[in-house]
Order: sequence, then C-alpha cells, then structure tokens
Amino acid sequence: MEIKDKSNKIIYSAEVSSIRELVERAVGEKVSLENAYLAGANLLHANLAGANFAGANLIYAVLASANLVNANFKGANLADASMAGANLRGANLEGANFRYANLLHTNLEGANFRYANLLHTNLEDANLRDANFAGANLEGANLRGANLAGANFAGAYLAGANLEDTILEEDDELREVKRLNDLLNI
Repeated sequence: MEIKDKSNKIIYSAEVSSIRELVERAVGEKVSLENAYLAGANLLHANLAGANFAGANLIYAVLASANLVNANFKGANLADASMAGANLRGANLEGANFRYANLLHTNLEGANFRYANLLHTNLEDANLRDANFAGANLEGANLRGANLAGANFAGAYLAGANLEDTILEEDDELREVKRLNDLLNI
C-alpha cells in the first residue's frame, strides 16, 4: 500500500492491511505527509500526534476520535471531514479548509485556526479554549455549547454563527457579539 502526493508521487509505502496502519506507520517513522492525497481515508481512532499534513487533501476523511495533538494541517483541505471526538490540542490549522466538516465534541484547546475556512463547520460542544481564530471565516458555523474561553476572534467573520450556550470568560471579546445575537434572536 502507498501514500501519494497531489502530483501522484509516492511519499511512503509499506506492506500493511489498511490505510490507517499505513499512515500511523509513516507518522511513527517521522515521514512528512505534506501534500499527501488522503481523500476519504478512514483514520478512525488513529494515533497521529505530531503528524505533518500541511497542504494535504483530506476531503471526506474520517479522523473521528483520532489523536492529532500538535499535528500540522496548515493549508490542508479537510472539507466535509468527520473529526468528532478527535484530540487536536495545540494543532496548527492555519489556512486550512474545514467547510462543512464535523468537529463535534473535539478538543481544540490552543489550536491555531488563523485564516482558516470554517464555513458551516460543526463545532458543537468543542473545547476551543485559547484557540486562535484571527481572520478565520466562521460563517454559519455551529459553536453551540463550545468552550470559547480565552479564544481570539480578532478579524474573524461570524455571520450566522450559532453561539448559543457557549462558554465565555468575563473579558472575552466575543461576549458582546453573543449578547447582540441573543437580543436579535439570531
């Protein structure tokens, strides 16, 4: 089995029985999966802490309940990916595309979403404490019940975002946006 990049060049190959085993082995051997083509890959429960998926195509990938602590997804395409219950604490998600992705109950504490596209992304009940959303697009995102304490939303676009029941600290800049949404019943 092999992993190829977007230009069809082989990045890594090994005799394994599943794509999950192949990717875990590559990550364990510190192989960079930058620009890898892993669209639709089933990586359910995979241990991929510290992996480099910068620029990778993971559209429709299943990363639910995966360990992705400190992983690098800078500029990756994760549109329509299923990542419910995954641990992405400290992950670099700068400029990544999460359009319509499912990140329900995901741990994203301290994650960097700078300039990421989270259009209609489901972040319900996610832990987003101290996450950086500077310049990110969160239009129509579902943040219901999410922990947003200490998160940075400077320059983020939040039109139509669901902020119901979110957890905020007294000095969080998003508190006023949430109050206005509640007043307008948005």
